[in-house]
Amino acid sequence: MIVPQQPSWFDLKRRWVWIVAFFGAAVIIIYVGTLAPLNPADARTTYNELQNETKYIATVQGIFGNNFFHSLIMFTPFIGPLYGALIFFNTGIVIAIIASATNANTASLFFLLFLFPHTWLEFLAYSLAMSQSVFLSIAIVRGRFRQELVRTCVIIAVCALILLLAALAEVILIAAR
Repeated sequence: MIVPQQPSWFDLKRRWVWIVAFFGAAVIIIYVGTLAPLNPADARTTYNELQNETKYIATVQGIFGNNFFHSLIMFTPFIGPLYGALIFFNTGIVIAIIASATNANTASLFFLLFLFPHTWLEFLAYSLAMSQSVFLSIAIVRGRFRQELVRTCVIIAVCALILLLAALAEVILIAAR
C-alpha cells in the first residue's frame, strides 16, 4: 500500500513546537492577568458571585461543557489563538480576584494551579486547539482546508477526551476539599 506523503507544513515536529509555544504563552498570559489592578470591594463581590456559581457548574458535565465550548472556539481559524489569549488573561484576573478576596498571595495561587492534574490537561487541550487553528489558517491560505479538516476532527476528539479527563479530575478534587 502506498501512503501519500504528508505536505511539509504538516511536519509533526513543527506541530509540537506550536503546541509547546501556546502552552508557554498560556502560562505567561495567565500570569500577566494576575497582575491586573483590582478594587478590593469589587474583587470581594465578584468572588462571592463566583462561589455561588461554582455550586451549579462544579459537575463533570458543567466543567467539561464550559471547557469544551471554549476549546472549540480556539480551533477557529485565524481568531482561535486570540480568543485563547483572552480566556487565559481572564483566568489570571480570576486568580487575582480570589487572592484579593481571600488575602492570599497571588503568585502562590498562580503556582498552586500547576499542582493540579486538570490544569496540565486543560492547557494541553487548549494548546492543541490553538495550534490546530494555526494549521487550519495555513491550510485555508494554501487552499488545503479539506485535507486539514480531517485532522482537525481527530484533534477535536482528542481534546474532548482530554477535557473530559480534566473535568473528572477537577470534580474529584472539588469533592475532596
